[in-house]
Amino acid sequence: MASSEAAFVHRENIKHFVDRLATETDEATRATLKTLLIAEEDKFAKLSERLDIVDQNILRIADLAVLQRTRVNDIRLDGDGADLARRHLQNLEQLYDLFVASRQRVVNEMVRHSL
Repeated sequence: MASSEAAFVHRENIKHFVDRLATETDEATRATLKTLLIAEEDKFAKLSERLDIVDQNILRIADLAVLQRTRVNDIRLDGDGADLARRHLQNLEQLYDLFVASRQRVVNEMVRHSL
């Protein structure tokens, strides 16, 4: 597989894992998806490319979380779907934290390589 094709597959896998993590409620499945996501991110050889991808995902998840917070705020506390909407928001917030931690790992690795 050519490097551009491999990079495309990696990016699509990352998007897929992010989308699944945003909606998955089973903790065991979420743990597996997190592991797969981190492993897929690590396949990018260039640290700068990894950083770009993590930054894109941070922005994407932040945007989704803002939209979901609005939905949660608009739902009556006991309304239909309120628990599911709150859980979805919680998933997005956890995913955001995961990407922020991943970004810090990449930055730390970049610093080590520059020394």
